[in-house]
Amino acid sequence: MEMCYNETLVMPCNYVAMDNDEMEYVDGGYYMTNEECKALAFAIGATVSMNIPTVAALVTAGGAGLTAILASVPVIGWIAAGYGAAIIINSAESVASGLMTALWNNQGMEVTIGFRWFTPYLNCEAK
Repeated sequence: MEMCYNETLVMPCNYVAMDNDEMEYVDGGYYMTNEECKALAFAIGATVSMNIPTVAALVTAGGAGLTAILASVPVIGWIAAGYGAAIIINSAESVASGLMTALWNNQGMEVTIGFRWFTPYLNCEAK
C-alpha cells in the first residue's frame, strides 16, 4: 500500500521548531566549570573548618532525631534508614572524588544522577 500526501503539513499553533543541536544531547546533567569547582571546594572547606562545633552538633542532632523517628517503626524504619544512609554515602563519595579529581587536573566536573545497587546518587566525574 502506497501512501501519498501532497498537501502542506499543518502543525498545531503551539509547536516549537527545534534544530539539530537541540536534539543532540539527551543525557541531561549539569556541568560545573573549574571555577565553580574551586568555589564549591572553598565553601565546603570554609563551612567545616570555621564551624566545626556547629557542624558536629547538626550531624549529632540530625542523626539522633532521625534515629529516634525511624526506631519507632521497627522493620520498615530500619530499612528506610539504611536506604537513606546508602544514598548519602554514595553521593558524598562521588562528589568528593569527582571534585578532588577535577581540581587536581584543572578540569570541570559533570554531575548526573546514577544508580548503584538500586540506589540513586549524584554521579560526579571530572571532564
